[in-house]
Amino acid sequence: MRKVFPILIPALISILVIIILKTIVFIGYVPTDSMEPALHKGNIIFGYRIVNEIDKGDIIAFKHSGHVLVKRVAATPGETIFMNGHEYDVPDNCYIVLGDNSNRSYDSRYWENPYVLQKDIVAKIF
Repeated sequence: MRKVFPILIPALISILVIIILKTIVFIGYVPTDSMEPALHKGNIIFGYRIVNEIDKGDIIAFKHSGHVLVKRVAATPGETIFMNGHEYDVPDNCYIVLGDNSNRSYDSRYWENPYVLQKDIVAKIF
């Protein structure tokens, strides 16, 4: 027992930290300058993985085309938004996102399907 105890505590702490990072807390970084001036390229970001409500103006991390992107919510379910000369009615459980630095952001304006699904949201950034 004396030999197991020094290994057991660090192992349990490591497992607890992994569980927290996979289910509650999101830690990432901003890979591009698409969110400047709010978030700069290379910034470390933190967020909540348990997302109850997302409002217009919130910054979210989400999955898109195999990558995790960070953008600001421009329209929420039920809203209408005008982009690229078209009107979009945002369906239930969907969002439209834009980067703060519009000249350097690959966002809803350029995607074939401009919506981010609720299920693809990884975290709400704080």
